[in-house]
Amino acid sequence: MFLNFVSYVTSLSKTALSNDQLYLIGTEPLYTYLLAGARTVYTRHESVKVAAVSMENGDFVLYINPEGYLIYPQSERVFILKHEWTHWMEEHPLQARFYDKLLWNYSCDMSINPHLETMFCKRPSDAQMPNMYGLPPDLTPEQYYARLESGKFELPKEEGTATITPLQTENKDSIPTFLVHGPITKYRKVNDSLFLVRLGSYVLLFNEDSIFHDKKGHVIPFSALSENEYAEVVCIKQEGAFVGLQFRLSSPRPQQGKTSGKGQTSSASTVQESLEGKKRRLKEQEDMHPKWDSIKDSSPNMNKQTLQNVINQVGSSLGEEAPEAIRKKMTVEKDSQMNWKQELHYLVKQLKGQKKIYTYRKRNRRIPYAPARKKAPRLKLVVILDTSASITEEKLNDFNSELRRILKTHSNIQIIVIVCDEEIRDVFEFTTKSIRQGVTFGGGAGTDFRPPFALIEDRGHPLLKQKPDIVLYLTDGLGPAPSHFNLPTIWCLTTPGQVPIDANQKPQAPITWGKFIHLT
Repeated sequence: MFLNFVSYVTSLSKTALSNDQLYLIGTEPLYTYLLAGARTVYTRHESVKVAAVSMENGDFVLYINPEGYLIYPQSERVFILKHEWTHWMEEHPLQARFYDKLLWNYSCDMSINPHLETMFCKRPSDAQMPNMYGLPPDLTPEQYYARLESGKFELPKEEGTATITPLQTENKDSIPTFLVHGPITKYRKVNDSLFLVRLGSYVLLFNEDSIFHDKKGHVIPFSALSENEYAEVVCIKQEGAFVGLQFRLSSPRPQQGKTSGKGQTSSASTVQESLEGKKRRLKEQEDMHPKWDSIKDSSPNMNKQTLQNVINQVGSSLGEEAPEAIRKKMTVEKDSQMNWKQELHYLVKQLKGQKKIYTYRKRNRRIPYAPARKKAPRLKLVVILDTSASITEEKLNDFNSELRRILKTHSNIQIIVIVCDEEIRDVFEFTTKSIRQGVTFGGGAGTDFRPPFALIEDRGHPLLKQKPDIVLYLTDGLGPAPSHFNLPTIWCLTTPGQVPIDANQKPQAPITWGKFIHLT
Protein backbone atom coordinates (compact mmCIF):
# COMPACT_ATOMS: atom_id res chain seq x y z
CA MET A 1 0.00 0.00 0.00
CA PHE A 2 2.80 2.41 0.92
CA LEU A 3 4.65 1.73 -2.32
CA ASN A 4 1.54 2.69 -4.30
CA PHE A 5 1.20 5.78 -2.13
CA VAL A 6 4.79 6.84 -2.84
CA SER A 7 4.28 6.29 -6.59
CA TYR A 8 1.11 8.36 -6.35
CA VAL A 9 3.10 11.24 -4.86
CA THR A 10 5.62 11.03 -7.72
CA SER A 11 2.83 11.15 -10.31
CA LEU A 12 1.38 14.20 -8.55
CA SER A 13 4.74 15.97 -8.76
CA LYS A 14 4.94 15.23 -12.50
CA THR A 15 1.49 16.71 -12.97
CA ALA A 16 2.45 19.73 -10.87
CA LEU A 17 5.56 20.40 -12.98
CA SER A 18 3.52 20.15 -16.20
CA ASN A 19 0.97 22.59 -14.80
CA ASP A 20 3.75 24.94 -13.73
CA GLN A 21 5.17 24.93 -17.26
CA LEU A 22 1.74 25.75 -18.67
CA TYR A 23 1.38 28.49 -16.07
CA LEU A 24 4.69 30.02 -17.14
CA ILE A 25 3.70 30.05 -20.82
CA GLY A 26 1.20 32.81 -20.17
CA THR A 27 3.36 34.76 -17.70
CA GLU A 28 7.05 34.24 -18.50
CA PRO A 29 7.50 32.03 -21.59
CA LEU A 30 11.30 32.29 -21.38
CA TYR A 31 11.40 29.74 -18.56
CA THR A 32 8.93 27.46 -20.32
CA TYR A 33 11.31 27.13 -23.27
CA LEU A 34 14.20 26.42 -20.92
CA LEU A 35 12.23 23.74 -19.07
CA ALA A 36 11.08 22.16 -22.31
CA GLY A 37 14.70 21.72 -23.43
CA ALA A 38 15.80 20.00 -20.21
CA ARG A 39 15.66 16.34 -19.25
CA THR A 40 13.67 15.86 -16.03
CA VAL A 41 14.73 13.34 -13.37
CA TYR A 42 12.56 12.64 -10.32
CA THR A 43 14.69 11.64 -7.38
CA ARG A 44 14.57 11.38 -3.60
CA HIS A 45 18.33 11.43 -3.19
CA GLU A 46 19.29 13.35 -0.08
CA SER A 47 21.33 15.82 -2.15
CA VAL A 48 18.18 17.15 -3.86
CA LYS A 49 15.81 18.62 -1.30
CA VAL A 50 13.50 20.46 -3.72
CA ALA A 51 14.88 21.00 -7.23
CA ALA A 52 18.22 21.37 -8.98
CA VAL A 53 19.42 22.10 -12.51
CA SER A 54 22.65 20.57 -13.76
CA MET A 55 24.52 20.30 -17.03
CA GLU A 56 25.55 16.76 -17.88
CA ASN A 57 27.19 15.64 -21.14
CA GLY A 58 26.04 18.82 -22.83
CA ASP A 59 22.40 18.51 -21.73
CA PHE A 60 20.49 20.39 -19.05
CA VAL A 61 19.00 18.06 -16.43
CA LEU A 62 16.26 19.21 -14.05
CA TYR A 63 16.14 17.20 -10.80
CA ILE A 64 12.88 17.23 -8.86
CA ASN A 65 12.33 15.83 -5.36
CA PRO A 66 8.60 14.89 -5.55
CA GLU A 67 7.49 15.73 -1.99
CA GLY A 68 10.06 18.50 -1.55
CA TYR A 69 8.61 20.16 -4.66
CA LEU A 70 4.94 19.56 -3.81
CA ILE A 71 5.19 21.09 -0.35
CA TYR A 72 5.34 24.50 -2.04
CA PRO A 73 2.22 26.03 -3.64
CA GLN A 74 2.34 26.74 -7.36
CA SER A 75 3.24 30.42 -7.03
CA GLU A 76 6.31 29.45 -4.97
CA ARG A 77 7.21 26.49 -7.20
CA VAL A 78 7.50 28.73 -10.27
CA PHE A 79 9.73 31.03 -8.21
CA ILE A 80 12.01 28.05 -7.51
CA LEU A 81 12.12 27.15 -11.22
CA LYS A 82 12.91 30.75 -12.15
CA HIS A 83 15.53 30.82 -9.39
CA GLU A 84 17.37 27.78 -10.76
CA TRP A 85 17.33 28.92 -14.39
CA THR A 86 18.26 32.50 -13.57
CA HIS A 87 21.47 31.19 -12.02
CA TRP A 88 22.29 29.55 -15.34
CA MET A 89 21.37 32.58 -17.41
CA GLU A 90 23.77 34.60 -15.26
CA GLU A 91 26.41 31.81 -15.56
CA HIS A 92 26.74 31.48 -11.76
CA PRO A 93 27.44 27.70 -11.84
CA LEU A 94 30.25 28.21 -14.35
CA GLN A 95 31.91 30.72 -12.03
CA ALA A 96 31.54 28.54 -8.92
CA ARG A 97 34.94 26.90 -9.45
CA PHE A 98 36.64 30.16 -8.44
CA TYR A 99 34.94 30.42 -5.04
CA ASP A 100 34.00 28.55 -1.90
CA LYS A 101 30.87 26.75 -3.11
CA LEU A 102 28.82 27.34 0.02
CA LEU A 103 29.42 31.08 0.22
CA TRP A 104 29.10 31.52 -3.54
CA ASN A 105 25.70 29.76 -3.51
CA TYR A 106 24.28 32.13 -0.96
CA SER A 107 25.92 35.18 -2.53
CA CYS A 108 24.21 34.38 -5.83
CA ASP A 109 20.89 33.71 -4.07
CA MET A 110 20.94 37.07 -2.33
CA SER A 111 21.75 38.77 -5.62
CA ILE A 112 18.85 37.36 -7.66
CA ASN A 113 16.06 36.48 -5.18
CA PRO A 114 14.92 40.08 -4.56
CA HIS A 115 14.24 40.51 -8.29
CA LEU A 116 12.32 37.32 -9.18
CA GLU A 117 9.01 37.94 -7.41
CA THR A 118 6.07 39.11 -9.54
CA MET A 119 2.30 39.22 -9.15
CA PHE A 120 2.26 35.66 -10.54
CA CYS A 121 5.28 34.38 -8.65
CA LYS A 122 5.68 34.49 -4.85
CA ARG A 123 9.03 34.27 -3.08
CA PRO A 124 9.11 31.38 -0.54
CA SER A 125 9.65 32.43 3.05
CA ASP A 126 12.84 30.33 3.23
CA ALA A 127 14.47 32.01 0.21
CA GLN A 128 17.79 33.66 1.05
CA MET A 129 17.57 37.47 1.21
CA PRO A 130 20.25 40.10 1.97
CA ASN A 131 18.37 41.55 4.97
CA MET A 132 18.56 38.15 6.68
CA TYR A 133 22.30 38.77 7.03
CA GLY A 134 22.15 42.51 7.61
CA LEU A 135 23.45 43.18 4.09
CA PRO A 136 22.29 45.91 1.68
CA PRO A 137 20.18 45.06 -1.39
CA ASP A 138 21.13 45.19 -5.06
CA LEU A 139 24.75 44.05 -4.78
CA THR A 140 26.47 41.74 -7.24
CA PRO A 141 27.26 38.12 -6.23
CA GLU A 142 30.95 39.08 -6.02
CA GLN A 143 30.17 41.92 -3.61
CA TYR A 144 28.03 39.69 -1.38
CA TYR A 145 30.73 37.03 -1.48
CA ALA A 146 33.38 39.52 -0.31
CA ARG A 147 31.24 40.42 2.71
CA LEU A 148 30.47 36.82 3.60
CA GLU A 149 34.08 35.75 3.21
CA SER A 150 35.34 38.57 5.44
CA GLY A 151 32.70 37.97 8.13
CA LYS A 152 31.11 41.41 7.65
CA PHE A 153 27.54 40.21 8.11
CA GLU A 154 25.06 39.36 10.82
CA LEU A 155 24.18 35.79 11.61
CA PRO A 156 20.45 35.19 11.15
CA LYS A 157 18.38 33.76 13.96
CA GLU A 158 19.15 30.08 14.13
CA GLU A 159 16.22 27.72 13.91
CA GLY A 160 16.34 24.23 15.39
CA THR A 161 17.29 21.32 13.17
CA ALA A 162 15.64 17.95 12.87
CA THR A 163 17.15 14.65 13.98
CA ILE A 164 16.36 11.18 12.71
CA THR A 165 16.84 8.07 14.86
CA PRO A 166 16.32 4.41 13.85
CA LEU A 167 13.89 2.60 16.18
CA GLN A 168 14.72 -0.87 17.45
CA THR A 169 12.17 -3.62 16.81
CA GLU A 170 12.12 -7.19 18.10
CA ASN A 171 11.08 -8.60 14.76
CA LYS A 172 14.12 -8.51 12.47
CA ASP A 173 11.93 -9.07 9.38
CA SER A 174 9.77 -6.00 9.99
CA ILE A 175 10.10 -2.80 8.00
CA PRO A 176 12.68 -0.44 9.60
CA THR A 177 11.08 2.50 11.39
CA PHE A 178 12.53 5.89 12.32
CA LEU A 179 11.76 8.69 14.73
CA VAL A 180 12.10 12.18 13.24
CA HIS A 181 12.09 15.05 15.72
CA GLY A 182 12.38 18.74 14.87
CA PRO A 183 10.63 22.03 14.10
CA ILE A 184 7.84 22.29 11.54
CA THR A 185 9.41 24.46 8.84
CA LYS A 186 6.62 23.99 6.26
CA TYR A 187 3.40 22.03 5.88
CA ARG A 188 0.78 21.77 3.14
CA LYS A 189 -2.39 19.89 2.33
CA VAL A 190 -1.98 18.91 -1.32
CA ASN A 191 -5.38 17.22 -1.63
CA ASP A 192 -7.75 15.15 0.51
CA SER A 193 -5.41 12.13 0.38
CA LEU A 194 -1.97 13.75 0.69
CA PHE A 195 -0.58 15.86 3.54
CA LEU A 196 3.03 17.03 3.70
CA VAL A 197 4.97 18.16 6.76
CA ARG A 198 8.60 19.26 6.71
CA LEU A 199 10.55 18.84 9.93
CA GLY A 200 13.84 20.65 9.48
CA SER A 201 14.77 19.46 5.98
CA TYR A 202 12.89 16.12 6.10
CA VAL A 203 9.58 16.08 4.20
CA LEU A 204 7.15 13.49 5.59
CA LEU A 205 4.16 12.02 3.74
CA PHE A 206 0.74 11.45 5.35
CA ASN A 207 -2.43 10.07 3.77
CA GLU A 208 -6.12 10.51 4.56
CA ASP A 209 -5.93 7.88 7.33
CA SER A 210 -3.21 9.75 9.23
CA ILE A 211 -4.07 11.16 12.68
CA PHE A 212 -2.35 14.20 14.20
CA HIS A 213 -2.00 14.65 17.98
CA ASP A 214 -1.06 17.59 20.15
CA LYS A 215 1.38 17.37 23.06
CA LYS A 216 -1.27 15.87 25.35
CA GLY A 217 -2.26 13.20 22.85
CA HIS A 218 -5.51 14.84 21.76
CA VAL A 219 -6.51 14.54 18.10
CA ILE A 220 -6.18 17.80 16.19
CA PRO A 221 -6.96 18.70 12.56
CA PHE A 222 -4.11 19.17 10.11
CA SER A 223 -5.03 22.85 9.80
CA ALA A 224 -4.17 23.34 13.51
CA LEU A 225 -0.43 22.87 12.82
CA SER A 226 1.79 25.93 12.67
CA GLU A 227 5.37 26.59 11.65
CA ASN A 228 8.12 26.66 14.31
CA GLU A 229 6.21 24.18 16.51
CA TYR A 230 8.16 21.01 17.32
CA ALA A 231 6.90 17.55 16.48
CA GLU A 232 8.02 13.95 16.54
CA VAL A 233 6.97 11.46 13.90
CA VAL A 234 7.33 7.69 13.73
CA CYS A 235 7.77 6.84 10.05
CA ILE A 236 9.04 4.24 7.61
CA LYS A 237 11.16 4.79 4.51
CA GLN A 238 9.80 3.55 1.19
CA GLU A 239 11.49 4.16 -2.17
CA GLY A 240 13.47 6.96 -0.54
CA ALA A 241 10.35 8.67 0.84
CA PHE A 242 9.51 9.04 4.55
CA VAL A 243 5.91 7.93 5.19
CA GLY A 244 4.52 9.06 8.54
CA LEU A 245 2.79 6.55 10.83
CA GLN A 246 2.33 8.54 14.05
CA PHE A 247 2.45 12.31 14.46
CA ARG A 248 2.59 14.21 17.73
CA LEU A 249 3.52 17.76 18.70
CA SER A 250 6.38 17.93 21.18
CA SER A 251 8.85 20.28 22.87
CA PRO A 252 12.35 21.04 21.57
CA ARG A 253 15.18 18.98 22.94
CA PRO A 254 18.10 20.84 24.57
CA GLN A 255 20.38 20.52 21.54
CA GLN A 256 17.58 21.66 19.25
CA GLY A 257 16.79 24.90 21.07
CA LYS A 258 16.94 28.15 19.14
CA THR A 259 19.90 30.44 19.49
CA SER A 260 20.60 33.81 17.99
CA GLY A 261 23.75 34.90 16.23
CA LYS A 262 25.53 38.13 16.88
CA GLY A 263 26.81 40.68 14.42
CA GLN A 264 30.38 41.38 13.60
CA THR A 265 32.72 42.23 16.45
CA SER A 266 36.14 43.79 16.56
CA SER A 267 37.78 40.50 17.48
CA ALA A 268 39.23 38.69 14.47
CA SER A 269 38.84 35.32 16.21
CA THR A 270 35.15 36.01 16.91
CA VAL A 271 34.57 37.00 13.29
CA GLN A 272 36.21 33.78 12.12
CA GLU A 273 34.20 31.76 14.61
CA SER A 274 30.99 33.36 13.40
CA LEU A 275 31.91 32.62 9.79
CA GLU A 276 32.63 28.97 10.52
CA GLY A 277 29.43 28.76 12.54
CA LYS A 278 27.45 30.16 9.63
CA LYS A 279 29.05 27.70 7.23
CA ARG A 280 28.16 24.87 9.57
CA ARG A 281 24.55 25.98 9.75
CA LEU A 282 24.25 26.52 6.02
CA LYS A 283 25.38 22.93 5.48
CA GLU A 284 22.54 21.83 7.76
CA GLN A 285 20.03 23.88 5.81
CA GLU A 286 18.69 23.23 2.35
CA ASP A 287 21.20 23.49 -0.47
CA MET A 288 19.39 24.87 -3.51
CA HIS A 289 22.30 24.01 -5.83
CA PRO A 290 23.54 20.52 -4.98
CA LYS A 291 24.60 19.78 -8.57
CA TRP A 292 27.05 22.65 -8.99
CA ASP A 293 29.90 20.42 -7.80
CA SER A 294 29.65 18.25 -10.92
CA ILE A 295 29.89 21.37 -13.07
CA LYS A 296 33.20 22.27 -11.44
CA ASP A 297 34.65 18.94 -12.59
CA SER A 298 33.75 19.39 -16.27
CA SER A 299 35.03 21.69 -18.97
CA PRO A 300 34.04 25.33 -18.36
CA ASN A 301 34.52 26.21 -22.06
CA MET A 302 32.28 23.41 -23.22
CA ASN A 303 29.64 24.27 -20.62
CA LYS A 304 29.72 27.94 -21.58
CA GLN A 305 29.27 27.07 -25.24
CA THR A 306 26.36 24.76 -24.39
CA LEU A 307 24.72 27.51 -22.37
CA GLN A 308 25.22 30.00 -25.19
CA ASN A 309 23.60 27.60 -27.65
CA VAL A 310 20.57 27.27 -25.36
CA ILE A 311 20.30 31.06 -25.09
CA ASN A 312 20.39 31.35 -28.89
CA GLN A 313 17.70 28.71 -29.31
CA VAL A 314 15.41 30.20 -26.69
CA GLY A 315 15.93 33.74 -27.96
CA SER A 316 15.14 32.68 -31.53
CA SER A 317 11.97 30.89 -30.37
CA LEU A 318 10.76 33.90 -28.38
CA GLY A 319 11.58 36.46 -31.05
CA GLU A 320 10.48 39.93 -29.98
CA GLU A 321 9.21 38.53 -26.66
CA ALA A 322 12.75 37.63 -25.59
CA PRO A 323 13.93 39.68 -22.59
CA GLU A 324 16.46 42.40 -23.34
CA ALA A 325 19.22 40.56 -21.45
CA ILE A 326 18.71 37.49 -23.68
CA ARG A 327 18.73 39.60 -26.84
CA LYS A 328 22.03 41.15 -25.78
CA LYS A 329 23.58 37.73 -25.19
CA MET A 330 22.31 36.59 -28.60
CA THR A 331 23.83 39.62 -30.32
CA VAL A 332 27.23 38.94 -28.79
CA GLU A 333 27.16 35.34 -29.93
CA LYS A 334 25.84 36.23 -33.37
CA ASP A 335 28.66 38.69 -33.92
CA SER A 336 31.22 36.14 -32.80
CA GLN A 337 30.03 33.42 -35.19
CA MET A 338 31.92 33.02 -38.45
CA ASN A 339 30.64 32.11 -41.86
CA TRP A 340 32.20 28.70 -42.46
CA LYS A 341 32.21 29.21 -46.26
CA GLN A 342 34.37 32.31 -45.89
CA GLU A 343 36.74 30.44 -43.57
CA LEU A 344 37.03 27.54 -46.03
CA HIS A 345 37.59 29.96 -48.93
CA TYR A 346 40.34 31.74 -46.98
CA LEU A 347 42.04 28.46 -46.06
CA VAL A 348 41.86 27.17 -49.65
CA LYS A 349 43.39 30.39 -50.96
CA GLN A 350 46.17 30.19 -48.37
CA LEU A 351 46.99 26.57 -49.19
CA LYS A 352 46.94 27.21 -52.90
CA GLY A 353 49.61 29.83 -52.39
CA GLN A 354 51.72 27.27 -50.58
CA LYS A 355 51.26 24.75 -53.42
CA LYS A 356 52.54 27.02 -56.18
CA ILE A 357 55.43 25.42 -58.11
CA TYR A 358 57.90 27.47 -60.17
CA THR A 359 60.22 26.21 -62.93
CA TYR A 360 62.86 27.71 -65.24
CA ARG A 361 61.85 25.26 -67.96
CA LYS A 362 58.81 27.42 -68.60
CA ARG A 363 59.01 31.03 -69.76
CA ASN A 364 57.65 33.77 -67.54
CA ARG A 365 55.75 36.05 -69.92
CA ARG A 366 55.59 39.00 -67.55
CA ILE A 367 59.08 39.05 -65.97
CA PRO A 368 62.09 38.20 -68.17
CA TYR A 369 64.55 35.62 -66.79
CA ALA A 370 62.18 34.81 -63.89
CA PRO A 371 60.83 31.32 -63.34
CA ALA A 372 57.28 30.66 -64.51
CA ARG A 373 54.57 29.09 -62.40
CA LYS A 374 53.87 25.50 -63.09
CA LYS A 375 50.37 24.08 -62.76
CA ALA A 376 50.08 22.91 -59.15
CA PRO A 377 48.36 19.68 -58.14
CA ARG A 378 44.76 19.93 -56.98
CA LEU A 379 44.03 20.49 -53.32
CA LYS A 380 42.51 17.51 -51.56
CA LEU A 381 39.62 18.22 -49.19
CA VAL A 382 38.34 15.48 -46.91
CA VAL A 383 34.77 16.07 -45.75
CA ILE A 384 33.71 13.86 -42.85
CA LEU A 385 29.95 13.48 -42.38
CA ASP A 386 28.57 12.61 -38.95
CA THR A 387 25.69 10.16 -39.48
CA SER A 388 25.13 9.18 -35.85
CA ALA A 389 21.65 8.73 -34.34
CA SER A 390 21.50 12.38 -33.25
CA ILE A 391 21.73 13.53 -36.89
CA THR A 392 18.23 13.91 -38.29
CA GLU A 393 17.20 13.43 -41.92
CA GLU A 394 16.94 17.20 -42.20
CA LYS A 395 20.54 17.65 -41.08
CA LEU A 396 21.73 14.99 -43.53
CA ASN A 397 20.00 16.89 -46.31
CA ASP A 398 21.76 20.03 -45.10
CA PHE A 399 25.09 18.21 -45.22
CA ASN A 400 24.36 17.00 -48.76
CA SER A 401 23.53 20.57 -49.80
CA GLU A 402 26.78 21.84 -48.29
CA LEU A 403 28.77 19.20 -50.22
CA ARG A 404 27.17 20.30 -53.50
CA ARG A 405 27.91 23.94 -52.66
CA ILE A 406 31.58 23.14 -51.99
CA LEU A 407 31.86 21.24 -55.30
CA LYS A 408 30.26 24.11 -57.20
CA THR A 409 32.37 26.80 -55.52
CA HIS A 410 35.73 24.96 -55.58
CA SER A 411 35.70 22.91 -58.79
CA ASN A 412 39.49 22.57 -58.77
CA ILE A 413 39.50 20.70 -55.43
CA GLN A 414 39.29 16.95 -55.04
CA ILE A 415 36.62 16.15 -52.44
CA ILE A 416 36.84 12.86 -50.54
CA VAL A 417 33.86 12.04 -48.31
CA ILE A 418 34.13 9.86 -45.21
CA VAL A 419 30.81 8.77 -43.70
CA CYS A 420 31.07 7.85 -40.02
CA ASP A 421 28.99 7.47 -36.87
CA GLU A 422 30.93 5.39 -34.34
CA GLU A 423 32.75 3.60 -37.18
CA ILE A 424 33.57 4.22 -40.82
CA ARG A 425 30.51 3.55 -43.03
CA ASP A 426 31.74 4.69 -46.45
CA VAL A 427 34.60 6.46 -48.26
CA PHE A 428 34.10 7.87 -51.77
CA GLU A 429 35.06 10.76 -54.04
CA PHE A 430 32.34 13.37 -54.37
CA THR A 431 31.96 14.43 -58.01
CA THR A 432 29.22 15.56 -60.36
CA LYS A 433 29.01 11.94 -61.51
CA SER A 434 28.36 10.69 -57.95
CA ILE A 435 25.63 13.33 -57.62
CA ARG A 436 23.93 12.05 -60.78
CA GLN A 437 24.13 8.48 -59.52
CA GLY A 438 22.64 9.48 -56.16
CA VAL A 439 24.36 9.71 -52.80
CA THR A 440 23.17 7.87 -49.67
CA PHE A 441 24.64 8.08 -46.18
CA GLY A 442 24.59 5.08 -43.85
CA GLY A 443 24.82 5.23 -40.05
CA GLY A 444 22.50 5.75 -37.10
CA ALA A 445 24.65 4.48 -34.22
CA GLY A 446 26.67 6.39 -31.60
CA THR A 447 29.25 9.13 -32.12
CA ASP A 448 33.02 8.66 -32.25
CA PHE A 449 35.26 11.14 -34.08
CA ARG A 450 38.44 9.07 -33.82
CA PRO A 451 38.07 6.49 -36.66
CA PRO A 452 38.15 9.00 -39.58
CA PHE A 453 41.28 10.74 -38.28
CA ALA A 454 42.96 7.36 -37.71
CA LEU A 455 42.07 6.37 -41.29
CA ILE A 456 43.60 9.60 -42.64
CA GLU A 457 46.79 9.24 -40.61
CA ASP A 458 47.23 5.54 -41.49
CA ARG A 459 46.51 6.17 -45.21
CA GLY A 460 44.23 3.17 -44.90
CA HIS A 461 42.22 3.75 -48.09
CA PRO A 462 43.24 4.10 -51.75
CA LEU A 463 41.69 7.59 -51.93
CA LEU A 464 43.75 8.65 -48.93
CA LYS A 465 47.17 7.43 -50.00
CA GLN A 466 48.11 11.06 -50.36
CA LYS A 467 47.45 13.12 -47.24
CA PRO A 468 44.67 15.73 -47.58
CA ASP A 469 45.28 19.45 -47.38
CA ILE A 470 42.11 20.30 -45.42
CA VAL A 471 39.67 18.34 -43.28
CA LEU A 472 36.09 19.56 -42.84
CA TYR A 473 33.92 17.77 -40.26
CA LEU A 474 30.15 18.33 -40.51
CA THR A 475 28.62 17.29 -37.18
CA ASP A 476 26.48 18.25 -34.20
CA GLY A 477 29.50 17.61 -31.99
CA LEU A 478 29.74 16.09 -28.52
CA GLY A 479 31.75 12.92 -28.90
CA PRO A 480 35.28 11.56 -28.24
CA ALA A 481 38.00 12.92 -30.50
CA PRO A 482 41.79 12.46 -30.73
CA SER A 483 43.96 14.57 -28.44
CA HIS A 484 45.73 16.13 -31.45
CA PHE A 485 45.69 16.17 -35.26
CA ASN A 486 48.28 17.91 -37.41
CA LEU A 487 46.31 18.80 -40.56
CA PRO A 488 44.17 21.97 -40.90
CA THR A 489 40.69 21.01 -39.64
CA ILE A 490 37.43 22.92 -39.61
CA TRP A 491 34.73 21.65 -37.25
CA CYS A 492 31.46 22.80 -38.80
CA LEU A 493 28.89 22.41 -36.01
CA THR A 494 25.13 22.43 -36.44
CA THR A 495 23.05 24.55 -34.04
CA PRO A 496 23.22 23.73 -31.17
CA GLY A 497 26.60 22.12 -31.62
CA GLN A 498 28.87 20.81 -28.85
CA VAL A 499 32.64 20.95 -28.99
CA PRO A 500 34.11 17.41 -29.19
CA ILE A 501 35.84 16.15 -26.06
CA ASP A 502 39.39 14.91 -25.67
CA ALA A 503 39.08 11.12 -25.38
CA ASN A 504 42.34 10.84 -23.43
CA GLN A 505 41.79 13.56 -20.85
CA LYS A 506 40.18 13.06 -17.43
CA PRO A 507 38.05 14.86 -16.36
CA GLN A 508 36.41 15.56 -19.67
CA ALA A 509 37.64 18.64 -21.53
CA PRO A 510 37.13 19.96 -25.05
CA ILE A 511 39.78 19.48 -27.71
CA THR A 512 42.04 22.46 -28.37
CA TRP A 513 42.89 21.84 -32.02
CA GLY A 514 40.98 22.78 -35.16
CA LYS A 515 38.71 25.70 -36.02
CA PHE A 516 35.15 25.69 -34.67
CA ILE A 517 32.44 27.31 -36.76
CA HIS A 518 28.66 27.08 -36.63
CA LEU A 519 26.65 26.02 -39.66
CA THR A 520 24.45 29.09 -40.24
